[in-house]
Amino acid sequence: MNISPTTLALVAALSTLAGVVISSVFNLLNTRIAKQFEERKHQRELVMNAAVEHWKQMCTVALSQRSALIWPLNDYMMTMAVWSQAILDKKLDASNIEAVLNEMDSLSNKITEHRKKQVERDRAHI
Repeated sequence: MNISPTTLALVAALSTLAGVVISSVFNLLNTRIAKQFEERKHQRELVMNAAVEHWKQMCTVALSQRSALIWPLNDYMMTMAVWSQAILDKKLDASNIEAVLNEMDSLSNKITEHRKKQVERDRAHI
């Protein structure tokens, strides 16, 4: 079977082009996934930094008012994580703001109940 040089050149060019397109698609997908990962990482860092700063501010206020109760940092991180999830995932709008606020109130109430029980247990052991 004789294949003309033109046909061979055309097949070689098309296979090279197909290889370039396929590798470009995979590179594009890889870049997109890496970018999404970096954005999520940055958002988590912002949330944790905001929680730490809020906790520091509340500690300063509590100490200046001679308040003995300062909730642990992880409580602030949990509430900030819920807020960030609502805000950063673009789930927060006028139609569901009340539901998000109710969720936040419920979470804060559960945390407060838990911490009060913990304080009572600690005082009982003293």
